[in-house]
Amino acid sequence: MSTKEVVMTEEWNESDDFKRVGTEGLSGEDIGQKSLTYWADVWRRFRENKLAIFGLILLGVIVVILFVGFWGYGFNPSL
Repeated sequence: MSTKEVVMTEEWNESDDFKRVGTEGLSGEDIGQKSLTYWADVWRRFRENKLAIFGLILLGVIVVILFVGFWGYGFNPSL
């Protein structure tokens, strides 16, 4: 009989063979952190990306310059 056959035919008693280490007093049912919504997770990941923050600021500056330019120049679309 090979070793593989012996392991397959033996009775398995998990409580005698293996013991968990470092889990005393912990419950597997507890959730460690409150789950995030989709948009909260998107915002958290976006804030971690420095290049994306720079791009958002640059886009905001361009939009502000656009509106200030039209207002300051006095563009009249009816002419």
